[in-house]
Amino acid sequence: MRASRLKSLAPALLLASGILIGLLSSEVAYRVARRFVCLNPGGNIFEARPWGWTHAPSTALPMHGCIGRRFEWRTFVAFNSHGLRDRELPYEKPPGARRVLLLGDSATEALQVPLELTFAKLLEARLRSGGTAVEVINAGHAGFGTDNELLFYRQEGQRYAPDVVVLVFNFQNDIVENSQTLYQRSYERADVHFPPKPWFRLDADDTLHELPAPPRATTTTRWQILSGKFFLLRAVSRWLAPAPPARPAVVAPLNYEVYAPPDPEWSEAWRLTFRLIRDLRASVEQRGARFAIALLPDKLMANPASFAPWLRLFWLAPERYDLDRPRRAMIDFLTAERIPLVDLLPALQRSGTTGQTFYEGDVHMNQSGHAAVAPRLAEVVDRQLDTR
Repeated sequence: MRASRLKSLAPALLLASGILIGLLSSEVAYRVARRFVCLNPGGNIFEARPWGWTHAPSTALPMHGCIGRRFEWRTFVAFNSHGLRDRELPYEKPPGARRVLLLGDSATEALQVPLELTFAKLLEARLRSGGTAVEVINAGHAGFGTDNELLFYRQEGQRYAPDVVVLVFNFQNDIVENSQTLYQRSYERADVHFPPKPWFRLDADDTLHELPAPPRATTTTRWQILSGKFFLLRAVSRWLAPAPPARPAVVAPLNYEVYAPPDPEWSEAWRLTFRLIRDLRASVEQRGARFAIALLPDKLMANPASFAPWLRLFWLAPERYDLDRPRRAMIDFLTAERIPLVDLLPALQRSGTTGQTFYEGDVHMNQSGHAAVAPRLAEVVDRQLDTR
């Protein structure tokens, strides 16, 4: 009786075994292939916070960027218990030490290069070479705008008691990310989705209002958790998912409009950005620290000749775009406000073409770019440390 029952279950057991073996084989093949073929990294490294988000604390993982199926860069990234891409740092400042806090976005976070080769750590090494005990804290987070950085400093960054705070202002997208309207338009087609963020609104009378982050639209299901771990389940999910809506074949990136004469939305984004910088400076100086801004150009600003192919691709009128427009506007503002600044554009241009300081496909600086800007950063930070 028992033997006959087992015999009747044999087909089902064989089928289950075959499915299990197929699943395990596909996972092994996928993980082996990922060592040689560049596939989209996927995954989520962010957790929601009152200022927007931070990296998942105390995590470490390999990361990479692709050009087609070729690896452009590969790193192993670790985040400390406070969610920063840095070594473990207590809030309490060591006796006799000086601290520099870098606020910025993905250009400061710099997942694309090893930690010791980022401008944050190169800056720290140069400052220490003079015999001063200096800790440079890298508080860069991908997707941060000046609004995130202001809230981060008020709620988290000031806990490190920095002597100098440097805002690394990225012309590529910082202004877009300060405007709720422009941000939503810019990221609606993006593959990266950050947690909801708080917003600021500036009234006509220059009154600044903070708007709370909207609630998350969805929660993570068990299927999403499982499919995040197994390639075959992700493939099934993509196969079953409805086709995405048709999109225009060629659409110019929204951030190109930072080089054009500002329309009302962009004018408001600039006005809000200037106000956020003023408030960040006031918050830093209220705690007895010094404040400075580093102006970081994007790939196109560093090598204007590379803009011509994009103008042709997107059928854009060349006379409408001035790659130096945002830089001039920011320098004029900072000069009028008497905010110490360091312009990193000359350092990148002296280092050669954009291909020598930026990645080919990725928008971020490579190791040569980080090495080029670190000495200029050290000059302005050293001056601020000496004035205290």
